[in-house]
Amino acid sequence: GTWDGPGTPDWEFKWKKWLYSLPQNVMIPRSIPVMDLEITAIELHGFADASKVGVCAAIYVVVRQGEVTSQGLLTSNSRIAKRDLTIPRLELVACHMVANSLYNVRDALRRFPITTLRGWSDSTVALYWIAGTPSDWKQFVNNRSGKIKKMKDIIWRHCTTKDNPADIGSRGATKLPKLWFNGTDWLPFPEQYPPNITDTPDPEEVNPERKVLATPALLAVEEMENPFKDIL
Repeated sequence: GTWDGPGTPDWEFKWKKWLYSLPQNVMIPRSIPVMDLEITAIELHGFADASKVGVCAAIYVVVRQGEVTSQGLLTSNSRIAKRDLTIPRLELVACHMVANSLYNVRDALRRFPITTLRGWSDSTVALYWIAGTPSDWKQFVNNRSGKIKKMKDIIWRHCTTKDNPADIGSRGATKLPKLWFNGTDWLPFPEQYPPNITDTPDPEEVNPERKVLATPALLAVEEMENPFKDIL
């Protein structure tokens, strides 16, 4: 049918099934700071994740008011995953979304004391590309990792999938858990951050993106004997 015409019975069934699975209402607190006190520091944390279904960037804020600390979801962005991209490439797309979102949020909150920008991903491959030299990779990875590296004040770290709230946004959910609204419990405590995995990831995922360097051909030239050497 046409783009604005009625759908097929199969799609109508899927649409209604999804529609009826949604909660009747979702309550989100408008204010993250819990006390009417001066804000002494704000830390921004961006979580990235991708699946075959979608990619997600979720930005969380840790607000410090002296000794009082509060945290919560500030903004998020999800997109449908392009079918022709590998999961590692989609993970890099999610990291790029996080980087842009962190800068946008910082600009929107420029009158507040923002002290830290952190990017989180559970993809060792994407983090390896970001930490490396963009010119080493093919065009897709080169472009995105290069743009991310230009945002030098973002500190990138590894987290586990179970601690990554963006995993919920990349796969979809009808019931949103506490992790989605608040982020991980360790966000305000750097000493509790998970180990920052820096080992080289699976070569089968990294190497296909390496730029193929042209190897100069060595020409073997056979030295011919001069037939006139006895005459000269």
